[in-house]
Amino acid sequence: MPRPSSTTPRPSRRSERPGRGASRPPADALWRRGLEMLRVARRVVITTHVDPDGDALGSELALARFLCRGGREVRVMNATAHPPEYDFLTRRGEVRVFDPAAAADRDFLNTCDLVVILDVSRYGRLAGMEEAVRRAPAPKVCIDHHVDEGEKFDLRLADERACATAALVLRVIDALGGALDLRLAEPLLAAIVADTGSFRFQSTDGEAFAAAARLVAAGAEPHALYRRVDCARPIARVRMLGRNLRALRLAAGGRVAWLRVSRRDAARQGCDVKEVYDIIPHLTRVAGVEVGVCVVEHGPGEVRVSLRSAGRVNVHALAQRMGGGGHRMAAGFSAFKQSGRAVARRIVAAACVAAATAARG
Repeated sequence: MPRPSSTTPRPSRRSERPGRGASRPPADALWRRGLEMLRVARRVVITTHVDPDGDALGSELALARFLCRGGREVRVMNATAHPPEYDFLTRRGEVRVFDPAAAADRDFLNTCDLVVILDVSRYGRLAGMEEAVRRAPAPKVCIDHHVDEGEKFDLRLADERACATAALVLRVIDALGGALDLRLAEPLLAAIVADTGSFRFQSTDGEAFAAAARLVAAGAEPHALYRRVDCARPIARVRMLGRNLRALRLAAGGRVAWLRVSRRDAARQGCDVKEVYDIIPHLTRVAGVEVGVCVVEHGPGEVRVSLRSAGRVNVHALAQRMGGGGHRMAAGFSAFKQSGRAVARRIVAAACVAAATAARG
């Protein structure tokens, strides 16, 4: 992204007027019902999948801040913490890591009017919050752009063609007459940038660019966002990326790139195991690679796998066979009571078959 020249005018800090440049309000009955549920709820819990990414966190923050404008009591509670590079988006206490032993967390979840689940369509991906969310008496509304996993929510507002869940949250804000300002625009832009790969992925469409233009006009600064998210990694994390790139392996005649790494490997480099995932965008940058596989051993008997496609292989289908899901281009799953070696052997073999089939087709 080029630096703006000194003569480039800065975006206005004024709030956008409700309806100005707004996306078309959702018209079908499900969306109308969902909007009404959001409109009337007074105590709301917002949550997302384990290890929230930029789209998950940004969507949560924007929706929570918008709902709070109407005097609602809103709590964002997740099973695990978000990546530290997104700390700048949050205010102290704005996002909680759910503690099942904490009475305050349990009580709010059990007495709220509405639970909103963002960026995930499978209860299992809520990890440590799954049981508590399932048992909460409040209606559950899922807002997501992933493939329908067949889970039973009270209402699911989805569009698999949307570039990010944040684009759906923006539609909700528009439909409820919200005005954009910096506190909404910044997390929404961070979310869209994250899930479109900085506007490079196949999901990038006209809605993505139109939304970004509105968010910048409302005060979000793309260059500042880029510096804070992508240019603030500790040297140990950069060195671990180098180590993992050297350890990358090829299979299926170069059509599958894969890596297996453990918590111990990360600790040796002075990093958290979650920082291993920096390598994922690089998996499909190798010429000829159709599928990228990253197998991460988070602990004894806990393995998480991320899958990426260069375009011809549907990695959602691969993940779904392993109990996970996602998109055609990006998906993943978790495995328990299995070794990383065994999981890697199984998923790499499946990826090789899928890549070979795609090559013949």
